[in-house]
Amino acid sequence: MPPGWVVTRDHLGVSASRPIALAAAALACTGIGAQAAMAGTPGATCEARSVAFRATDTGRFTWRLPVSLRYYASAKVQVRRAGAGGEFTTLYNTPVASSGTRTWSASIGNPRLGAGVWDWRMFLTEWDGTLIACDGPSFTVTRLPAPDVQLSGDGITSDGWRRAMGGQVAAVVSAPGDVASGARSYVRFRYASGSWGGYRSAPAGLPTYDIIAVEAYRRTADGMTGDTRTVTLRTDSWSPRAPAPRAASVEVGDGGATVAFAAGTDGQSGIGSHEARMVSASGGASTWKRVTGSSVGVAAAAAGGTLQLRACDRVGNCSQPSEVALRKVAEEALAPPPAPPPARTERRPATSPASGRPARAASGPPRITALRAMSPRAGAGRVAVDLSRAAEVSFTANGAVLARAWLGAGRTVVRLPAQARARRAQLVVRPVAGAATGDPATTRVRLPGGARRGESARRGTALRPGAIGVLYDMDAAVREVVDPLDGGTGFTHAQGALRQEPSTSGLFHGDDDGSRMAKVTEEDLRGLPAAQIAQVLREEIAGSDSKLVAFDELTPYEADPKGPVVKGGRIPPPDPASPGAQLAQALALLDVPSPYGGTWASRVHIYIAPAVSSAIAAGRGPDRNWGRDGKARFRTYRTVMAGLAKAGGVWIEVYHGKTVPLQPFTAEEWRKAPAAFSAEYRRAGGDPSRLHFLITGTDAYPKGRLVPGCTTPMACQWAMAESTSAGRAILANGVGGYRLGAHARPWLAEWQARVS
Repeated sequence: MPPGWVVTRDHLGVSASRPIALAAAALACTGIGAQAAMAGTPGATCEARSVAFRATDTGRFTWRLPVSLRYYASAKVQVRRAGAGGEFTTLYNTPVASSGTRTWSASIGNPRLGAGVWDWRMFLTEWDGTLIACDGPSFTVTRLPAPDVQLSGDGITSDGWRRAMGGQVAAVVSAPGDVASGARSYVRFRYASGSWGGYRSAPAGLPTYDIIAVEAYRRTADGMTGDTRTVTLRTDSWSPRAPAPRAASVEVGDGGATVAFAAGTDGQSGIGSHEARMVSASGGASTWKRVTGSSVGVAAAAAGGTLQLRACDRVGNCSQPSEVALRKVAEEALAPPPAPPPARTERRPATSPASGRPARAASGPPRITALRAMSPRAGAGRVAVDLSRAAEVSFTANGAVLARAWLGAGRTVVRLPAQARARRAQLVVRPVAGAATGDPATTRVRLPGGARRGESARRGTALRPGAIGVLYDMDAAVREVVDPLDGGTGFTHAQGALRQEPSTSGLFHGDDDGSRMAKVTEEDLRGLPAAQIAQVLREEIAGSDSKLVAFDELTPYEADPKGPVVKGGRIPPPDPASPGAQLAQALALLDVPSPYGGTWASRVHIYIAPAVSSAIAAGRGPDRNWGRDGKARFRTYRTVMAGLAKAGGVWIEVYHGKTVPLQPFTAEEWRKAPAAFSAEYRRAGGDPSRLHFLITGTDAYPKGRLVPGCTTPMACQWAMAESTSAGRAILANGVGGYRLGAHARPWLAEWQARVS
């Protein structure tokens, strides 16, 4: 229908358009009635008004209806390139109702229109088929090239490391080719929660709390649009580790002395300087002075005082100082030297392979602060162990080792394997730190009988070469995985570690950018068509240092329509406009080569909500949508699964709940979900090597019948994962950790135990 036509219909069904007349006749034949047939708006016309753009690149289209709508109608805003002819594309569709003359408007967020002149129209359809259409004024879109962000102020580095403080500024620098006169610059900030704030005129002061990204934007004064550039900000919240003096004390002679020290370390922005000051015997302190090199000179008059050393990172965080006593040289030059102390073997901390530097020394040996025997349950003995810090713990009865397990700090309920015959035994529990064992604790424990020979043995599934694991956690837990306190081997980016919010940067000793996945949420993409979803994902990939993005998360919102509740019910045909279909189409659009290797789709990772895999596991029949009665009771994921098959990684969340601590999958879900999800995924053409589990830190064991190897809650999740052939195949691809908390070190122990 040509733009600007007005279609009217009176109670006889007379129409200016044959298709609409047929529609009206069809309505009359369906028995809607004469009263409904008069519901149109004879002689209706409308007036399309201006188009205005905000700083957010949101277009506001305005029109006026001079007549009253008796019923709800559907209004569409449609655009096409001026002079191109052809079909209009719908940007916006919303229900409207009017009780009188009214001006309407539609705000369309980031319509992503290309440069050039565009026509637009409003196209309104009343529920009974009456059409009201009007043309709006043409408008011009100018796409300015994406600008750069310039960060300045104390406590901020040129490459984006910052300390949250006042006086820091984000400015916008126009890109080459941006010659638009009258263009203005804006920035907006994304916070640690993942939410974006509103746009502000640039330059703008950085907020004094956590920010993880700045988006820069340029637009012309007459309402034209530009492209955006996002720069990641890494907040340096750690104080560095202090430089370690190479002597416990220094003897100061007439010529003074020189104190050498080992450089401080910093896992975030890096060491910017070392500083030293003198503290006299009376407590007076000099000002801090920067030290060049790895030694500092001490004046002779400083004898009897203390030299303090500290390290400061590049944004100005400084460590607690280390100290070295300054002693005067003894006057009795001929006095015999003191006898050397007896030789002893000193255990030095292991070297962290991630940095080549000495690993952090453990804060004292691990200690068992409480040990309590508990009643047996589910065919296993139980004991509650309170541990001062994470460590491996051995459990021995009558000289036989019943189990070894990595426990986190705090209380852990440990399941001890059943024996051939039920008995009570004296249990000796001893923490182990590297090669050193801590003090033992003992208790009497009941061990149930009935175990088959070899039942307590546990075989770990070896991780295949190229296995990856995403760390989706806060700083403290991630730090314990990548740089464990006990000096053990951490999980590095070179071993396949990926990073996800909400943790900050620097945990891989300043080399996080290449491992940090960008993230979009389901809410970010809700309601967008496939082309816009693909564009958002593409921009996030291009804007991240890792060139990876995660979609958090796939839920029943993307499921297929529910089938009829009849026995043997088939699933309805997919709705091409449904959220699942749009996401699948977006991933199909991205299934083309990217400049970063592979396809754009292969750089998208998708988290799978527990409700999805649980529903697939519970469903029966060829489409996994039947209940026990053979009727269609479940929704399917066949449509969106075709999109998942193109993604680079699919992470199955194997826990339930909305608050920490979460609850692990039940034993039944562990037995069914891996095989069921894998089957549907392979059916859609997915590569099974891209499936992964995402495990959480929890104090609870799975409900139901557990398998041997369920010694601790963390060990149990890995044991349940490898209790089926489908689970073993997924586990071998690599396992992620979500909100591990105090279970971070046990998670690392399970990973390292499977590294070939």
